[in-house]
Amino acid sequence: MHSLLKSFAEWLENTPVPLFVSDYPWTYQVVQFTHFTGLSLWLGTNIGLDLHLLGVGPKRKTSAAQFLKMTIVWNWIGLFIAAVGGLTLFSTAATTFIDNPAFETKIFALLPIALIWHIVVQVKTYSWGQTSDVPKVAKVAGAVVLRSDSRGGHSLLLALFRRKHRSADATSISLIKQSGPRRKTRSSHSRSSSF
Repeated sequence: MHSLLKSFAEWLENTPVPLFVSDYPWTYQVVQFTHFTGLSLWLGTNIGLDLHLLGVGPKRKTSAAQFLKMTIVWNWIGLFIAAVGGLTLFSTAATTFIDNPAFETKIFALLPIALIWHIVVQVKTYSWGQTSDVPKVAKVAGAVVLRSDSRGGHSLLLALFRRKHRSADATSISLIKQSGPRRKTRSSHSRSSSF
């Protein structure tokens, strides 16, 4: 399985988009800005919904269900932008990320769990948040999501994993920070044929 992922990562790094992003220094920052903008939009709408479920803030005129109806499109647009930007950033140094145990945990465990939890909370909010008196289960759900959002999407699972693999994770992160986006030379590609 790992050799299959490794060969996919090598192929992905040599596709036109990551080569273009790696060739020009400004493109990496633009993609990173786009990724963080999408994350901000997604997390901002999630945090707003969580605060509605918890009943935090002044007496509001909108229920949690009404708030979700107003922001659900922006929430999913933000997630889409973050995913496209994240995939583009990943593709510039895919072979480096594939070997990082924290990245594997994030992609194969935390991301699916967070996405399923996110969808469940959104679906249930329509029944939980019809009035300003939110059930306790909704408040717990909002608190769980808000706690994971405030830690940048990290959960207890990642904290436990990092404690176990702290040295490998620190080494991988320092290598990625030192190297930045991987620069590729186009031996078989010309600039005009990349797009």
